[in-house]
Amino acid sequence: PGPPRRGRPRGRAIPGASLRLTQPGDGGEGTVEAEADGEGAFSLMGVGGGGTLLVRADGYVPLERDVRLETASTVALGQLAMSVAGRLSGRVVDPEGRGIAGARISASNDLSLAEMLRGLGNPGDAVESGPDGRFTIATLRPGPYAFRVRREGFLDGAFQGELAREGAEVDGVLVTLDPGVAITGRVTGLPSADAADALEVAVRSAGAEGALALEVPFGGGPFGGRAVKLSADGTFRAAGLQAGRRYELFLRAPKAGPLGGAAQRSSVVEARAGDRGVTLGYSEGASVRFVLMDGSGAPVTRAEVSAGLEWPRLRIREGDPLPEGAVEVRGLFPKAGGQPLQVSVRAPGKAPWDAEGLRLAPEEALDLGQVTLLDRGQVRVTVRSAAGDAVEGAEVRLVAAATANPGGSRVIRRSMRLSGDLASPEGLEGLLDGEGPGAVGRTDGAGVCTLDADAGSRVDVRVTHPEHAPSRSGPVEVLAVGQVTEHEVRLAAPGWVAVSVVDAKGNPVPDALVESRQSGMRRSGSAPVRTDASGRVQVGPLAAGTARFRLGEESRGPRFAISLSVEADAAGGDGWSEVQVTAGEVATLTLVAPNRVVVTGVVTEGGQPLAGATVVLGARSDGDGGLGFLGLGSDGPTEDTDGRGAFRLEDVEEGEYALKVRHPERAMEESFDVEVEAIDTRFEVDLAVTVIEGRVTDASGDPVVDAEVTARRKGPSGGPTAMIAISTSDGGPQVLSFGGLGGRAVRTDADGRYRLRGVVPGVPLIVAASEPSLGSTESEPLEVETGSLTVDVDLTFVQSGQVTVRVEGLQADALSAPLALARLDGSAQPTAEFVRDGVASFQGLEPGAYTFSIVGLGEGVTVEPESIALEVGPGDELEAAFTVQR
Repeated sequence: PGPPRRGRPRGRAIPGASLRLTQPGDGGEGTVEAEADGEGAFSLMGVGGGGTLLVRADGYVPLERDVRLETASTVALGQLAMSVAGRLSGRVVDPEGRGIAGARISASNDLSLAEMLRGLGNPGDAVESGPDGRFTIATLRPGPYAFRVRREGFLDGAFQGELAREGAEVDGVLVTLDPGVAITGRVTGLPSADAADALEVAVRSAGAEGALALEVPFGGGPFGGRAVKLSADGTFRAAGLQAGRRYELFLRAPKAGPLGGAAQRSSVVEARAGDRGVTLGYSEGASVRFVLMDGSGAPVTRAEVSAGLEWPRLRIREGDPLPEGAVEVRGLFPKAGGQPLQVSVRAPGKAPWDAEGLRLAPEEALDLGQVTLLDRGQVRVTVRSAAGDAVEGAEVRLVAAATANPGGSRVIRRSMRLSGDLASPEGLEGLLDGEGPGAVGRTDGAGVCTLDADAGSRVDVRVTHPEHAPSRSGPVEVLAVGQVTEHEVRLAAPGWVAVSVVDAKGNPVPDALVESRQSGMRRSGSAPVRTDASGRVQVGPLAAGTARFRLGEESRGPRFAISLSVEADAAGGDGWSEVQVTAGEVATLTLVAPNRVVVTGVVTEGGQPLAGATVVLGARSDGDGGLGFLGLGSDGPTEDTDGRGAFRLEDVEEGEYALKVRHPERAMEESFDVEVEAIDTRFEVDLAVTVIEGRVTDASGDPVVDAEVTARRKGPSGGPTAMIAISTSDGGPQVLSFGGLGGRAVRTDADGRYRLRGVVPGVPLIVAASEPSLGSTESEPLEVETGSLTVDVDLTFVQSGQVTVRVEGLQADALSAPLALARLDGSAQPTAEFVRDGVASFQGLEPGAYTFSIVGLGEGVTVEPESIALEVGPGDELEAAFTVQR
């Protein structure tokens, strides 16, 4: 490392600090560990690519730094400044002052969406209280803090405060947990005297069925789920519940493993907190059975079978034995009165079979008798070269044919994938795919590949080969069952492009990431490529015509993310450079790598350093352009401020940005237009402490406890709205999100009061409150002054209405469920609910005129009517009925 920067004093060495470098690789994440010597110096040897360096030392705040390693080179990180950790001590007690052991104290913002999707919570600074209820947290950075306290049998508690400086100590924090109210009951019909030892009663908020309800060690989850053990006589007591709230209870047998899980052992029973004598009947569940036969009457012994009530979950895999074609699915638990049953069968070479109109009652053994699977249609694809020779080893894939919508709108094919990083070409692909899985195979020596397809469907044929240009042709109309549809693909003679990457001075840039697209699709292989030591790389094979190239973004560490890959023609822009590809020739293209600099700065709040703030350099836009607010990855270069409020962003491209600042204790993100110049740039941001306070009441004037309150900028009514909807067939994970989201939510206290700290001054704001049983309400637009305290911004829930949306004719869909949308006239953002069992329920609707519609039905599927308008009044219980058209 070179000499220290002027004006920055050298800190004391921290000998013995532990370092861990984590990097993604083909076999998963790899780690390298080291320990600092007596001078604090260290060295680690990793592989080329991105990674995350984590530094820990007793008495200091853990330090995390994203790094980029280049092959056969050494990266000098210079000084890594660690903040002296503060200590926070206190005690968790019950209302009588008795210590509560085993309470978990964790940061309020310690669970992001991405971590929920992984099934893991970030432990952060989490600790557990000791036998006398005492706890100590010894890794805090200076600045504001907020912690949540959880213990089975009690309502969640919370506390917050501020560490004024590095190394500050706070003692005497006292947290009193309220036992709340309980639901008590008994389990009947236990199969044996000792069965109670292996069972537990799961309790979750009513309406959370099918939602992601992860079990964590302290017995709760992000949606409030918890479990209680049975007594030897089968009785149970679920305490720590919110008074007046509705809950769903069911019996289960827990499974071992890091992600838990359980086998259900009773139907779901609904109860209200405080109810007594709730009865759960032990059950092995209902079942459905049938025999699979082909058109000739022979048994089908290989098939995938999915079945479920809320979702058709995979129950039998293709490799599982089906003697004589017999299928039996057990462990189904319909609610009292019965529920629609969804069953789907997928067998090799057979047309898909989906059951319609079935209904299953509790304990019922439903026998469907013989199910005949018809042969599928077949598409025989012959692949030839431009010269007419058969091409062996080409990959052939059938995908749903691209369609055009009325009104001139375009269809954009997109696939969502699970990835280690938004910018990384590696990762696990295929979590969700907008085109569907598709049939895939390879050509034989004669250039022929035969694939199954649904008779009467329309498909496109995609062909790739390492030595030929990729091809997509179609649509192909698949003939009736028993007939073979012939399709020939003549691969055009390929061309190549030699790409050179240089810097602003014309020097070659080795190991640069180069992305390419052609005809709206990524080239064969899809992954970006890297330049060699001379800054060059040859890309191909490509089809003759226009191809686009640009420099890719480097990974900023192995962050879990959901990325969106869009296949559509891009009309230039976004850094793409075009080049004409000629068959049999090598075109040349030079890309100039932008100048990259270091951006530093400091964030203060009211003139005091703000530690733990997230600083993002994102694209300038009028709305939420990225997925960072969902925990699905950052909107741009990102770093958290240290104990001095300082941040440092490496390798930033010069240009115009929106500098965004977020903080767990501030209600809203603030954004500033900035310009990163061709030299190292420094920004200083001072955030004002602007506060809005008020009270939330119901229609009777009573306080609403535990309502969520947010502040957001007032947007134009009726403007475009971006929506993200993710779901899976086994009931989670799932996300519903709309553009124009507000800031972080706070919850009302026992008197219905709330306090929003850190709202944006000088712009029109809307304060909104929501509560599951009451719906939502919001304030008139208001504007507050910098550094002001605005009080009495009170919100009142009006008596709400309810609308049940029914969709007739839905078939089981193993990938996703459609969405029902309810849009209040004059509102830019609709309310959405997943349609399950053909039903979506909208509760807590404020009175007004609504338009209801259905989206996400899949290609070629519509509903009648397209939309339904309803006037919802106070206390109304209405229905809207749609019918699927195919």
